[in-house]
Amino acid sequence: MQRILILTATIFISFGAFAQLDRSLAIKVPAKVPPCFETTYLAQKNIPSLYIRGNVDSISSLLEDWESVCGGVQEARHLRILLDIKADSFKVADKKWLLNTLVTFKEAQAYGESSVSGYRDYYLREWQQLESDYNAFIERLASEVLAAGKTLEPIEADLLNYYSGNENPLFKNLRRGKYNGTNLQEEFDERVNIQRYSSGAFFAFYGGMWIPTNNLSSLGTHPDLGLKLGGYTDRLTIDLNLGFRFVDAPSDYRVLKNDSIYQSNQYSGFYIGAGMGYALYRGVRSQFDVATGLAYDQITMYASDEEIPDAGLTIRSLNLKTGVEYKYFYNIKSFVALGCSYNFLNYKNNINDDLYGGAVTVHLIWGFTGDYAKRRELKLLGY
Repeated sequence: MQRILILTATIFISFGAFAQLDRSLAIKVPAKVPPCFETTYLAQKNIPSLYIRGNVDSISSLLEDWESVCGGVQEARHLRILLDIKADSFKVADKKWLLNTLVTFKEAQAYGESSVSGYRDYYLREWQQLESDYNAFIERLASEVLAAGKTLEPIEADLLNYYSGNENPLFKNLRRGKYNGTNLQEEFDERVNIQRYSSGAFFAFYGGMWIPTNNLSSLGTHPDLGLKLGGYTDRLTIDLNLGFRFVDAPSDYRVLKNDSIYQSNQYSGFYIGAGMGYALYRGVRSQFDVATGLAYDQITMYASDEEIPDAGLTIRSLNLKTGVEYKYFYNIKSFVALGCSYNFLNYKNNINDDLYGGAVTVHLIWGFTGDYAKRRELKLLGY
């Protein structure tokens, strides 16, 4: 028994020593750094200082080596674009990757991401600072070439402005289709259209007025407040909505309940239902929908009359509505909208159709979407 205990203790001690040795070796043995990351690190570290010293030949040699080892790494392409413009050798037609390269530059600035960001695992803070310094160098170089006063093609001027921090001219011209026939314009249009008809969810508050017509006009106009929760895909929008109306009627109205007639001007309205919209036009920032919906609608009369129950008298109706809505996304994730609809109503109180007719509703809507990926992509594309 004693031998078994000694053997067991020896095995546990051996495993513990091996585990410690293994961890020690893991710390001391350097990780294998992929060649592209190593080349990128050296290029981004040395090119800015070489440029300051005016060593153009060394920059060209280092850039060619960078492109050879890493292929289409975006960080090298930023510099290639600027040097080609400076040397009057830039050709937009042969650069199918141009839009993606531009987006990665903005992405690195906005979100701290780059195509070689995984290299931070090896260089940590030094690498993060190196990326920031290199992007600042690209901005300075673009501003310098732009300020040189040389004759530039429109696309060259837009690119220099973009890299120097002014993205508006480039994206404004792309939205106008100024570069039709180029891969840059085609890819921009394709990426925007993908986002224009993407799917997502939304939540909105609304407020407006409920304006009755025909025999319902005796109820008077009432404020209408509510909320919506829904989703959209392609051109279709579906939502659930909940609303409340309030403020006394301008005069008494009559309700028939249990073979008795009651009258009062006190009023409270409530409805809950579902709606559907179809976008006749859907842009990136705005859309115009035709809409329809069906809801449960009720009116409750409250009065001090002792004959009226404490809970009030409630009359009900189906609410079939049809209308239009214009929506504007003022910062992509949030929108305002103006909606107008006509509601077909028939409250069953059986007094000469006193409460039969319809109502016009006008709403101002304030909403929020939950499509983060769409917001991010459109922001990178200048929207």
